[in-house]
Amino acid sequence: MESAKGDTFSSTIISDVLYGKEDGSELLASMDEIRYYGEIRNWTSAQWVDLLRKFVYSLSLVVRNFNDKPGTTSTLHVSL
Repeated sequence: MESAKGDTFSSTIISDVLYGKEDGSELLASMDEIRYYGEIRNWTSAQWVDLLRKFVYSLSLVVRNFNDKPGTTSTLHVSL
């Protein structure tokens, strides 16, 4: 939860104006964050592990070394 609640409120409205439907029909759902917290509060350990596997552990990184000879690069692929 945000400590500056006014900023959170205005940010949600501004985002809806910029990116939401023109009729404002998505505004109510975007303002109802507490419902989402209620849903995830009841998640099992398995659901949290699945979330971590999907968004954290399954990521791959590519590290490039540009300090090699001019015109060449070394690439290292790392899976987390």
